[in-house]
Amino acid sequence: MMPEIQLGMDPQWSAEGENVIGPKVIDPLNFRAAVYMAIVAERWERISVDIGSRFYRIRLPESSLRTVSCGWGTRSNIVADYHLRFEQGRVEKFLHREHSLPSHYCTVTVRAPWPDPGPHLLVSLDVGSEGLPPPLSTRTFFEELCQGETDLCWGENDCPPQRDLDKIREKCLNVMHWNDTFSAVADPKGNPQPTI
Repeated sequence: MMPEIQLGMDPQWSAEGENVIGPKVIDPLNFRAAVYMAIVAERWERISVDIGSRFYRIRLPESSLRTVSCGWGTRSNIVADYHLRFEQGRVEKFLHREHSLPSHYCTVTVRAPWPDPGPHLLVSLDVGSEGLPPPLSTRTFFEELCQGETDLCWGENDCPPQRDLDKIREKCLNVMHWNDTFSAVADPKGNPQPTI
């Protein structure tokens, strides 16, 4: 007899609906069935333990890849391939979802109650494609650089050593190459305008 496990959605969960930016669940019924079966079979990797919760990462089987859509596509020079969305306080361009890369793997993060029983909550979704390196955001890189969080040793002087400049230059080139090659995917429907 199958154990009784309830699946719910954490407030961070944003992979379902009509207005998704990034990776998306396109077949919720079968997706949730696959997550449920993975939980029952305990096919997961524990990430962390928090007060009252345990976080697990579940890699779904290949048969479940048809239930999700990758959140990235190859950048295009065709204007009609893009649409605008208001995201994180500014207008950004996104590829239409039909231009997303094929899904080759899918992991979902689940927050499980501990030690008391309760619903397992879907937290985040990661859908990758073969040959797609981890995302390198220009904005995130410069924010980290300005806050001194690039994991670089600046030395005692204001001017960093040459080896650190070389690291920064290499990271900049990688970020530029990534953003010249790939673009985020989003649904064009329902684009709410910011209130002023």
